[in-house]
Amino acid sequence: MDKNNLLLTAFENSVEIQYLMEVVNVDSRKRLRVVAASNKLYEYARLKKEQVIGRFIDEVFPPDILNVRNAKFIECVELKKILNFKTSTHWNDGAIFSQSLTVTPIVDENALCTHLLVRTKPLSEANKLEKELKKDLLKSWESLAYLKSFVDAGDIAFWGTNAEGIIQEFNSGAINLLGYKREEVIGKYTPMRFIVSAELAQRQQELNLPLEGKMYTDLDVLHYNCLRTGQTDLYRYTLIRKDKTQFIAEIAINPIKDSQGTLVGFATRARDVSNEVANNNKIQHFFQVSQDLFCITNMAGKYLFMNDALIKELGYSKEELETLRPLELVHADDIEGMVNMKDRLNEGQSIFDYENRYKTKAGEYIWINWHAVRNETDGLMYATGRNITHKKAELEQYQQVLETLRTYQMALDKMAMVLVVDAKGHIISVNDNFAHVMGYH
Repeated sequence: MDKNNLLLTAFENSVEIQYLMEVVNVDSRKRLRVVAASNKLYEYARLKKEQVIGRFIDEVFPPDILNVRNAKFIECVELKKILNFKTSTHWNDGAIFSQSLTVTPIVDENALCTHLLVRTKPLSEANKLEKELKKDLLKSWESLAYLKSFVDAGDIAFWGTNAEGIIQEFNSGAINLLGYKREEVIGKYTPMRFIVSAELAQRQQELNLPLEGKMYTDLDVLHYNCLRTGQTDLYRYTLIRKDKTQFIAEIAINPIKDSQGTLVGFATRARDVSNEVANNNKIQHFFQVSQDLFCITNMAGKYLFMNDALIKELGYSKEELETLRPLELVHADDIEGMVNMKDRLNEGQSIFDYENRYKTKAGEYIWINWHAVRNETDGLMYATGRNITHKKAELEQYQQVLETLRTYQMALDKMAMVLVVDAKGHIISVNDNFAHVMGYH
């Protein structure tokens, strides 16, 4: 079986009625052309394969549903969001049935919708199909759809391997990114040709792979997480070009399985993120040199980032703080307020001038004034603070002086006779001692 048939097997043999369309610009308007379909579609649509594949959507579907359906398809292309809707239609032989459709946009690295994946369910069989689909590996056709879009997109680095990890596909994006020709890698190497092996040892520790006497190869580690979860595994590795230069790349790996759930290969896309990393390092340097305290935590309270100023104030090492949570450091009297602050952040509120006490490694407590906000996109809490312990001490000292003055004033009121008059000599105020001595009330 050649590589194209290998990629299309899972899609064509799916138990779902589904088809893949590419978005084509024709005369300044978007048109949709069917590039792949499951055998179930031909069965339900009473059409032959040659009547569907390679044809535009308006050449395939009956006129009574084309306007509604095509409008929904174009809406999905523009919004780049999954859409669900229902239609009723008849085919050329007069058969009528209702159906529900799920349209999934496939977006490239430039945020452009290049393909639409359409799943159709006859409503009379929806419940039955749903049960069947739970047993079927839905990710197979999703991986296939993504795989096809990556292969067709020359500006995206893509390679596909068989189940043993041997490269079977190497697109023009990969050629540009890594400097190899197709014939130099296809059928000859695994992706370990490009990846710094030492980083796989670090990844193995992060994944905490079960040992049980098993020795994992670098290729096992590379594919382990996507096989375990059945989802895209996204990670950053250092890649090596043919000319031996290195760069940091973000790699996404998907397992490819046929309709029986058998692993047939892996689809991998990669993009150079060296500039992003460099820019992030500059931003991180800015936070590190700041005298303000910066930290990022997830909503479970785990520290994900702390700048040097915060680490210095608390006295712990970065590694120690990564094992602690803010609630473990906060003064017991401030815990309830900390919990309330977290609840407000979860509700989308921003926090300003929130003060609490943190215990340093030396056992002392320092006062910190916080501003915090929760990012709705990643769910993380971003906070900036300042050590106000000295201001708290100054305020306490000021209050003590003020209390002393009040005491002196009370003593003075008891000992002295005070009479206040205006410019015309009219009495406007006297203290209690004056009234008592003079016999007035």
